[in-house]
Amino acid sequence: MTPFTTSIAQDRANMKTIIQKINAKPGQRILVTSDVHGHLENMVHLLGKLQYSAEDILVIVGDLVDKGPESLRTVRYIMELSSRAQDYQHRRQLWTERNRAAQCTCLSG
Repeated sequence: MTPFTTSIAQDRANMKTIIQKINAKPGQRILVTSDVHGHLENMVHLLGKLQYSAEDILVIVGDLVDKGPESLRTVRYIMELSSRAQDYQHRRQLWTERNRAAQCTCLSG
């Protein structure tokens, strides 16, 4: 066994499985992918075919980088998607809160 494969085996032995509940709203899509391997063009093409939007929940279950030609750009792209989705959720929450406040004002007035 080479030192590299030994360290991989040790890292895998220390990894923990994390199971997280996804709270999707009715009608909200959950898109799951894996094995991107740094192939940014393929990832962008796939999301385009699926008409991915900030309303969707995108789950990448593994192997986002490595092997492919654009690992760093792939990570940056996914980070940007995550940032846009968080901004969208924040704006949506503010809009919902404003509408609730407006309805309460109208109902009580």
